[in-house]
Amino acid sequence: MVAQPDNSNAKRRGPSWCRSALAAAFYAAIVGLVSCAPSPSDSADSHSEATTTAGPSAGEVITKSNLPVKFNARVSRIVFASSKSNPNRRSAVSGAVLESSKPWPGPGPRPLAVIAPGTLGMADHCASSVAIRYEAPPTPPAPELLDRGWNVAIVDYEGLGTPGIPAYLNRASAAHNTLDMARAGLSLLSLADDTPVALFGYSQGGGAVAAAAELAESYSPELNIRAAYAGAIPADLRDTARHITGSALSGLIGYAVNGLVAEYPETKGPIDRMMSPLGEDFLSLTRGECIGDTVRNWPRNDTRAFTADSRSIGENLASPALDPVIQERLGEQKLGAGGRAPSMPIFVTHNVRDDVLPVSSARELVRTWKEAGARVTYEEVDSDLGDASHGLAYALSHDQAMAWLDEQMGYRK
Repeated sequence: MVAQPDNSNAKRRGPSWCRSALAAAFYAAIVGLVSCAPSPSDSADSHSEATTTAGPSAGEVITKSNLPVKFNARVSRIVFASSKSNPNRRSAVSGAVLESSKPWPGPGPRPLAVIAPGTLGMADHCASSVAIRYEAPPTPPAPELLDRGWNVAIVDYEGLGTPGIPAYLNRASAAHNTLDMARAGLSLLSLADDTPVALFGYSQGGGAVAAAAELAESYSPELNIRAAYAGAIPADLRDTARHITGSALSGLIGYAVNGLVAEYPETKGPIDRMMSPLGEDFLSLTRGECIGDTVRNWPRNDTRAFTADSRSIGENLASPALDPVIQERLGEQKLGAGGRAPSMPIFVTHNVRDDVLPVSSARELVRTWKEAGARVTYEEVDSDLGDASHGLAYALSHDQAMAWLDEQMGYRK
């Protein structure tokens, strides 16, 4: 028997499917998801998956192509070198750089915003820079920032838009990719290292920005990062896997497991033993999906049919009996561990009723960071929109977050 997504019509699926569709639509508005993706053959950049540090340096631009699209900006798609979770290994990562055509009214040089997108999918054609090539709007808040005179760089993450399987929710990889995107953007635009930089991300992007904020001082001390925004942070991968089970975005567990095995091959054996034949099919299918596909194909799945012991994948990953190899690698993904904390002011937001990421993890992370001396502004919202609740913290705290960012960067209206 092969795992098959439910392709029956929406009427038979009923309210549950409709709620999942609403969640996908609302999430799309937050992350800039497009409904029409290019064909896979047009999307992946043909660069080697990984090299040693003998190759290009981290943040070095490898290729550049100008895109004939108009967003109040001159737009380029680039491929640059970036560190994997192991900083001694490099991978080719893609992204988009948007040079604003608007004047910068604030004091000092025009700043650069590095945007880490929310989850877009696992297939190369899901990448933000690929979508922009086909004239999809860039990830929010890029249009707003461009109109304010900011330059913007949007990272695709390791393995998304370039060969390899994305290292989904990998803390160190996402941090390195985000910081190296800043380096690449500054280099492409011929800007000085001390150009003011801000980091911005929500959901998967919130985790990437949080991780980058923790590592910036040691990994990229030359960058002048003035502020960071991190919303709906997946602070602990084990908690995330357990909490997301049965939600509208439950299929994203497949992304997380695929990313774990891709980045840490030693986990493949234990993962294979954990999964049932249906689970193996689930992992294979999700590797070729974008977020819209995954929400449609695996709505509110409890994943019990996908494991050998009939417990959910989330329960298995949180179990004390989990294989120690996997436990160790999952433990490495926890934000705030080992005394790591942001070295710049950071704005964090989360919805108490987030149905995908537990607010308890966000509260624990904020508390840990503050105890380590970090300058954290925490805005919690409490609003319920059912399966679409995950995106509400972005929408409801947006004005406050942008005002905070203006203050940090010296923007003048």
